[in-house]
Amino acid sequence: MTRGRPANVTIAIASILLLIVVVARWDATVAPLTAQTGACTNGVAVPDPSSNPGLVSDCEALLEARDTLRGTEQLNWSVSRSVNTWTGITVDGAAQRVTEIDLSYSELNGSIPAALGNLSSLVKLDLAFNELTDSIPTELGDLSDLEVLKLKANELSGVIPEQLGDLSNLKVLDLGRNYLTGPIPSELSSLGNLEELVLSRVRFAGPIPGWVGNMTNLRVLDLSGCQLVGPLPTELLSLGRLEDLDLSGNPLAGPIPAWLGSLDNLKHLDLSRSQLNGTIPSELSNLSRLWSMRLAGNQLSGQIPTELVGLSSLLSLGLSRNQLTGQIPSEIGALSNLRWLDLSKNQLTGSIPASLEDISELSVLHLSGNNLTGCIPDELLEGPSSDLHLLGLPPCTALPITGPFISSIRPGMGSLSINWRAPRRVDGPPITSYDLRYIETQADETVESDWTSLEGIWQTGFGALAYELTGLTNETQYDLQLRAINAVGPGPWSAVVNGTPTADDLPPLSPGNVWHRHDGSSVVVSWDASPEATHYRVYHDRSIDLNCGSGSADRPSSCEELAGNVTATTFVHTGADQSENYYWIVACNIVGCSELDLVNPSMFVASAPSAPAITSMSGEVGSLFITWSAPTQADGSAVFSYDLRHIETSADETTESNWTTVDEIWTTGSGALIYDLAGLADRTQYDVQLRAANPVGDGPWSETFTEVAGIPATVSAIRSISHAHVQPGGKVVVTITTTGLGVLSILSETFPAGFSYVSSDVPSGFVTVSNRGLQVTLIGSSTFEYTVTASTDEGSYSFSGSTTAFDFRRWPVTGASSLTVQAAPSVEIAHSAGGEAPLVRPDSPIAVTVTFSEPVFAFTVDDINSINGSIDNLVGSDGDVVFMFDVTPNGLGEVMVDVPADVAVDANGNSNTPAPQLSLGLPYDDDRDGVIHGDEILIAVSDYFNGVITGEQILAMVRIYFSSVD
Repeated sequence: MTRGRPANVTIAIASILLLIVVVARWDATVAPLTAQTGACTNGVAVPDPSSNPGLVSDCEALLEARDTLRGTEQLNWSVSRSVNTWTGITVDGAAQRVTEIDLSYSELNGSIPAALGNLSSLVKLDLAFNELTDSIPTELGDLSDLEVLKLKANELSGVIPEQLGDLSNLKVLDLGRNYLTGPIPSELSSLGNLEELVLSRVRFAGPIPGWVGNMTNLRVLDLSGCQLVGPLPTELLSLGRLEDLDLSGNPLAGPIPAWLGSLDNLKHLDLSRSQLNGTIPSELSNLSRLWSMRLAGNQLSGQIPTELVGLSSLLSLGLSRNQLTGQIPSEIGALSNLRWLDLSKNQLTGSIPASLEDISELSVLHLSGNNLTGCIPDELLEGPSSDLHLLGLPPCTALPITGPFISSIRPGMGSLSINWRAPRRVDGPPITSYDLRYIETQADETVESDWTSLEGIWQTGFGALAYELTGLTNETQYDLQLRAINAVGPGPWSAVVNGTPTADDLPPLSPGNVWHRHDGSSVVVSWDASPEATHYRVYHDRSIDLNCGSGSADRPSSCEELAGNVTATTFVHTGADQSENYYWIVACNIVGCSELDLVNPSMFVASAPSAPAITSMSGEVGSLFITWSAPTQADGSAVFSYDLRHIETSADETTESNWTTVDEIWTTGSGALIYDLAGLADRTQYDVQLRAANPVGDGPWSETFTEVAGIPATVSAIRSISHAHVQPGGKVVVTITTTGLGVLSILSETFPAGFSYVSSDVPSGFVTVSNRGLQVTLIGSSTFEYTVTASTDEGSYSFSGSTTAFDFRRWPVTGASSLTVQAAPSVEIAHSAGGEAPLVRPDSPIAVTVTFSEPVFAFTVDDINSINGSIDNLVGSDGDVVFMFDVTPNGLGEVMVDVPADVAVDANGNSNTPAPQLSLGLPYDDDRDGVIHGDEILIAVSDYFNGVITGEQILAMVRIYFSSVD
């Protein structure tokens, strides 16, 4: 093959063969050389430093900033690895510059170094949610290309540098939740491209500057908790693109300006806790795109505008802790997209509108702390998370009460005096009133219009169950019916009874509630006093065969008259047989005696009653409103009265003298089992007990029921999670929004297995972390955020928690509580040659395969980075795992290909991790004449000793060389 070659070629070939032998032996015995740590020009941190001087400069700036920024944490910024693999760093552009730094949630505890101001191509700087201290360096104002600056939730102090006003390309500025102070530098007014301005909790203490209206591109304006004072400048009207306005927690004072309704792109409006007053402007109903509106914690008065029904897109409406009056507009039920409705702690009256059941998406409903009446609609009890149990209202499905029992009717001149007994209700709330209706007996009872109805003849607290019906015609018989009313509504009418008014004087009515009990060898009989009676007769029998009725009306023949002139309402039957006794009492006066009530003999009371049960207790101003159920006994309640005692929870209950006792808060005939315990100290917690009494004596005290007098310290809290999916070991931010916490509350959160606490936004002295989770003490209503590291094991996880106010009641934390831990899709890149990187020919494409660990979406040819190569012919679509494309070298120099992070997502929304950079080798035909020359092989051998290519690649070149020589 070498015949006819020139001598110099033969010598060159011999030299090459000798080198090949040396290379082969070297390659077999010596490991390939690796890059050693050095400066940014070492060829590793910046692979081609001579062609990328800007990236070298960026590399040096980052290394200068690294130790100041990280504090005691770690960053993998090192010259022993390529800059584009450094944590949080994005390298982009034809000139290869650092364009993004994203180190949010990285636990950094250093300070922001001034050297970052040297990154002249930086577009995004995100250092949010760390523990960075000191001030914001003025050098950040030199980043003329910067579009996003996020420093939220650190511990930065000092003022906002006026140099930030030089960032003419800035679109997002988020400095919220630091310890910065004001005033707001007017230089920021030159940020004409700004779309998001977040300065929450920066202590400005002054008016909202009118020049904010110059930022006409603003979509988000968050100045919450900045100690800003009102009024709201009308210049804000210029913010026609504004979507999110949060001015909460500022002492703005004054009314809500009606012109806010002109910001027709507004989606979120939060003016809560801003000392606003006046009414809610109906003009806010013009905000047709509004998603959430919070006006809680102000001094707004008047009624809720029915025009709010126009907010068809509204997802959240918070009007709690104002002074709103009137009824809840039924029109709110038309807000079909509403998820959150908080009207708690106002002065709303009336019933809960049934239209709220029509809001199918409602997940949180707060109505406590109002003066609502009626009952709770069924759907609201079964549907949204709510504080409706604090209203003390019954469900609308509570069983209706039975009819009352009319025990006697006493005729009078043109009148009928009616006595009755309360119905025996199976379920439902206490009775609040009674209705009566009457009709002449000869009339047709089936015709409703013939009845005369009287509503509310008896209401709670009116005393004995009695009523005198007047204006009747003497000697005309009337039929009468009664029905009882509770919070659910009216019960059924009682059985019909009749009576006839008369002009004659009549004897008294029979006494009610006749009881007897054993007292040693005697039997004690007692009864209620009968109006207009002067004395009583007592009758006795050993059986209940009604033989007492066989004689005259006032003197039965067979049963025994024990006494004929008893002036008290108690009689002692001495020497009575203890086995079986029945007693009847007849009331008498000068006219005569009442009829013997044969169907109502005395009831035997064997013992003192058992303890009643307190069913509910709610705080009112200076009082506690208490309801209870009667004791459970086989022979009926047998209760004449109830006693109550109370004590401050902090006092010693074992010391009897510390209790305050109120005797006979309820006596026979007093109506519903309810009592308003007045004269208490607001915001003070009390323990309360009840006991019942009957003719035998006092029963035991009930179990203790605890509540706070005044406005109750209720708790409601809802949880939200920063994202629904997280990578193993990733960070998750949990936000708890708490309301109605009174003076003190404790939040307890239990982490899922494998999750660990990182940090929170309250001082460490108020936070306790243990193996049981997180416990934090909160003062007043607040929003609390904490960060946790997710488990390294994939799966679905749920948080749980509760809030405890100073009344020691624990209420669950509701809202989003679960997330999925799933690894992000990983990526591998391979070329068609297999094995080591090949030597490639310029302008000749080489096939490359990208393989994801799972199906991905939104991956395109624009997501592939290359150095010295052109990408085309991508094959693959959404839902695929394997994608293929061609890389065509552009010229001399190494060809590199990589897939960066966050360019594709899996079905759960997780973004991919970056792929290791793939080298496709060096173009070997340096002069691009299509022929391999000996001097090109010699250059390749030199590259081998510099650790650039391998011996196998040199041998491949030699094979091509010989194949190209004649």
